[in-house]
Amino acid sequence: MDYKGRDNLDIMSLAKNYNDFLIGNILNVIKKISQRELNILDFGAAEGFFAQSIKELSNNPVCCVETDKTQLEACQNKGLRAFSDIDGVEDEMDLIYSLNVLEHIEDDIKILEKFYGKLKAGGKVFLYLPACSFLFSSMDRKIGHFRRYSRKDIVKKLKIAGFEVEKCRFADSLGVPATLLYMLSGNKSGDINKNTLLIYDRAVFPLSRFLDIIFFSHFIGKNIMVTGVKK
Repeated sequence: MDYKGRDNLDIMSLAKNYNDFLIGNILNVIKKISQRELNILDFGAAEGFFAQSIKELSNNPVCCVETDKTQLEACQNKGLRAFSDIDGVEDEMDLIYSLNVLEHIEDDIKILEKFYGKLKAGGKVFLYLPACSFLFSSMDRKIGHFRRYSRKDIVKKLKIAGFEVEKCRFADSLGVPATLLYMLSGNKSGDINKNTLLIYDRAVFPLSRFLDIIFFSHFIGKNIMVTGVKK
């Protein structure tokens, strides 16, 4: 498995609205699966921020896959069951979610096939991915992205892996012009400015979510959210 991992940008932990948005979407998927206790896997868990939150808020066990040794130990120190490779995870998962990870993996179809094999019948996968190839920037290169996705691309790859796609839509429509401005600024370092991030998270991201809901989620966004099911 060729998995470069992802950089754990500490600055992103400050993006409260963004993180709450992701957690809320995962919880919504959990609610639609069953009322019983579920087995959940966070693939590419970094230091376990999302896994710990989902475990506490859903009252379900969450295990993690993280290839970086330091981040793997951080997950374990939080009391999370953590593995360095998905092959070590037991089968019969109810949900596998992965946030901004698949783009770091060269052979992403192979990983999607592994997801399919680890899920029980009726189990689901939830992915949050960078969208729009024209937004590929120095930031993508710095953190090891192989690609940004189109809806057509990720739907096709999920179907190749065996999944039936339940929902696929864009997220963060205002992130598109924001990223274009970042690219036009000539920033070659790929760095994120902390103050700019906080302003975007507090003032712009809530508006972006509103615009997604009323119109843009079917047409364009900086990210893609997709849910697939194993039939």
